[in-house]
Parts: sequence; C-alpha cells; structure tokens
Amino acid sequence: MTHRKINRRIFLKTLGMASPALVLPGFDAHLFDSTSYYYCLPQSKTYNSEISFSCGVYSTFGWKYLGMETKYPLELKFKKPTKKIKNLVFRFTSSIWQAERFRIELYLLKSHKIINSTEVWNPYFLQPFEIEIDSSFFDPVFEEGIGVRPVGQKESFFIFSDTDENIPVQFRPSLLCFKDAPSRRNEVVKRLADDSSLQFFGWPEGCLWDGIFDLGESSAKFDSSFIIQRRLKHFLDENNKLDYVVTDNRKITNAIYNVETVLPFGILAKIKPDHPLVWQAVDFCKSQINSAGIITHKDGNELKIKTEENYTVSYPLLVIAKNTGDHSLADIAVSNLLYRKKLLSTENGVFHRKIGSDNPVYLNWARGTAWYLLGLAKSIKLIPPAHPKYNELVEEFQLAASRVVSHINPDGMFYAFLHDKTTTLDTSGTAGIVAAFAYGVKNNFLSEVHYSDVIRKSINEMVKSYLTPDGYLRGSTQINNGGEILQRSKFRTISPYTLGFIGIILSCGY
Repeated sequence: MTHRKINRRIFLKTLGMASPALVLPGFDAHLFDSTSYYYCLPQSKTYNSEISFSCGVYSTFGWKYLGMETKYPLELKFKKPTKKIKNLVFRFTSSIWQAERFRIELYLLKSHKIINSTEVWNPYFLQPFEIEIDSSFFDPVFEEGIGVRPVGQKESFFIFSDTDENIPVQFRPSLLCFKDAPSRRNEVVKRLADDSSLQFFGWPEGCLWDGIFDLGESSAKFDSSFIIQRRLKHFLDENNKLDYVVTDNRKITNAIYNVETVLPFGILAKIKPDHPLVWQAVDFCKSQINSAGIITHKDGNELKIKTEENYTVSYPLLVIAKNTGDHSLADIAVSNLLYRKKLLSTENGVFHRKIGSDNPVYLNWARGTAWYLLGLAKSIKLIPPAHPKYNELVEEFQLAASRVVSHINPDGMFYAFLHDKTTTLDTSGTAGIVAAFAYGVKNNFLSEVHYSDVIRKSINEMVKSYLTPDGYLRGSTQINNGGEILQRSKFRTISPYTLGFIGIILSCGY
C-alpha cells in the first residue's frame, strides 16, 4: 500500500466521511485545503550509490537513503510547476544520527553559482532541514538543476530517498513551494495525524503521542487511539516485539533503551492498559529503582538526576497506575517527583540535571524546565487530591511556573536559557513550557486570569512566526547531544517532536 493511500485511510477514519473538518477552537473549517503549498519531487538524480552506512548502522524503519560527500554531491533536476511560485525552499531530512557540525550547500549545476546553505549540527535521523531559495534563483533552479553537498564534514552525510514511497513526502528531498498559509494550526493537526511527524522511539515519539491523545480527548473526530496504534507498528517486528533504532543508529530488539524511553508506554496505557508492552515498561522501571526508591539514568557509578524523568517516568507510571490499578506505581512516581523537586528546583529556577555530588547544571535551560513543569502538570492531574503529597506538588508547580513566566519576552517567547537573552529564543522550550501552562489552566492548577493571555500570545506568535506552511515548528534548539555549547549557540532547527507540545496547547482551547 502506498504512503498516500495510508494517509487517506487515516484521515477518513480519523475525521469521518460525513464531516471532513476537525472542529477545535481557533481552527479553520477546511482542514485539508493545502493549496497554499505543494512539493516538487525530483524528476531525476545523480549520486554515488556506493556511499552507504557502515556495518552496524541501521536506517530507521528500513527506509531508503542517499549518501553524499563534498566531492560526491547529490544532483537533482525538477520539472517547473505550472503554478506561479511565490516562495521556495529546499527540504531534506537526515537519515542518520551524526555528532558533527558542517554545512549543506545548494548550488546550480551548470553555472555552479551558490544558491544558499544551511548549518547542520549534530543531526538525528527523522530531522528535516530547509534551505531558502531567493527569487532570483527560481528560474535557474528548474532550468539547470541543483547540486547538494556537505561542506566541512569529515564523514559522509545521509538523507532519506526521494523514491521510497514508504517515506512521507515531507521527509523526502524536494522543493517546497508555498504562499502565505492562513491555516497553519490545521497543518499541525495533519502532521500529527499522519506519518510525517514520526520520530525516534522514546521521549520524542512519546511527546507526539501525548499531544495526539490530548487532541483526541478534545475532539471525537480525531481518532487518537487509531493513530497511536498505527504509529506503534513502526516500532514493532512481525511478532509484535519492540524493534527500533536508537540515537547512535543501533537497533534495539525486545528491550527498552533507557528511562527516557518509558513515555510512549504511558500513553499506550491510556488506550490499551492490558497491552504486554505496558507491563514490559513496568518491569523495566522496577529494574531501574535504586535502594532509595529513585529511578535515574546511570552515569558510571554516579546517579544522574534529570528533569526529563518528571515527564518520561513519573507521568507514565501514574497513567499506568490509574489504568491498571497497580497503585504501588503511583507511590514510586510521587517519590521521584519529590526527589527532583528537592535536588533541582531552587529560588533561582530549575536546574536540568545533577550527577552524583557535583553541582547541578543547566540552570533555567528552557527545555529542561519544560520537562519539569509538563511532567508535574500531567502528573498532578493523575494524583488523587487526598494523597498526602498532592498539595505539596501543586504548590511546587505553581511556584515554579510563577518563576518561569517572569522570564517571558513581550511576544510570549522564552530564551534557550530563560534568564540569558544572549542564548536567543527557543521554540522547543517555549512550546513545552506553554503546554504545561495551558494544561495547568485547563485543569485548574494555574490561574486563568494570570496565564491565559500569556498562553494565547505565545501560541499565536509561534504559529505566525515559526510554523512552516506545512506545519513544522522552526526555531528549536537541537536535541541535547552536544552539551551546553550547542544549547547556548544560536543554531536552530526543525524538531518534529515539538508538535506534541503544540497539540497539547491546541487541545486546551488555544
């Protein structure tokens, strides 16, 4: 079955034949009107087919890929569209996790003129990149074709192929032609509904499932259960055992990679609480508990306490506890929330992590703060008000949120490190923090009077200034695989997992 047929089936099942429009607050009626943009796939290409993955490196989902080096570029030719072009970008998607910093350069094949370039820094597979094309190059691009080459790179770079129909068109090398798009909120929903937002298994895919599930809770026409179960199949083998590629391009089979990989199983427990994978996740979490009852990452012989586990461990354990009746899991979850409150939350803000007896680091890192707040907000919703620690956690959420919101800029955005404007704005941290605010207001943990205008201003700014025409969020700091140097840099990219945060915000009525 082709990708397009799969998408059509998803959309019809999700929204229903009789009413093709998804009705959510602030959404336009015509969900599937994509006349504001279209993709031009290459008519022909030339590349060195001998450039391939090394032994032990896997392509996620088995998707086809193309390799390139500076001296062996990728050459592409396109048929000129009949429609008038107003804006043009070259889109490509990394098919490999690579700890390198380089540029991808776009040039004309005949004249060899440089069109433009973009920085690529520590890319991960399933991460799209864009190169803007100036209008002066529109005609030459179609007349001559384009060359694509990495510059300043030690190793080969790999992107997904244009000819594999299993790959969503959004992830293939293409020219994205577009005009102003008035319905970009709807485009986010479309990206969440199909395979074009797939991410590697663990917290990124879990973020997306969380947003997808919440959208389904807010609209019966959005069949989140169907979408999530279909996405899950990408990460299973023919025997329904876990089978997925992790961050160093290795394959994991029938195992849970680490504590950041637990989040999807919590969302699955909302749909299928008796699913074998849910119990596999429970067993894994129990195996990670130390003598003090704390679940952590291990860093050698030291404990590595991070904000992520508020969202990737405590929250899913509380979901599983509620949906399976195993209340011992709730006690474990609450103990872990309180432990991170004690070690990471201060009057100056939230530290992202602490390893052993060393001083905590990443003070007020926006995305770390998002994990902390969103994990608290989602967890509090699942803790009975009669629980002896309920009020303490609510008060911590409210206090931490009040400290964080004081750093917001006039447009409703946060800097990569909240208190440090030199680190520039970050949409991933902003979207995650605002998702926590929105969820808190919706569930009466935060004051609507004090936060609703902030939430509304923020989501409107992200939609207006940072969403691509086809619904991806630009302006994100890279995933945290390059230390504070990368996080404090001005490098920004597209990270599809951030759409999960946007889904949560939209589901709360914004």
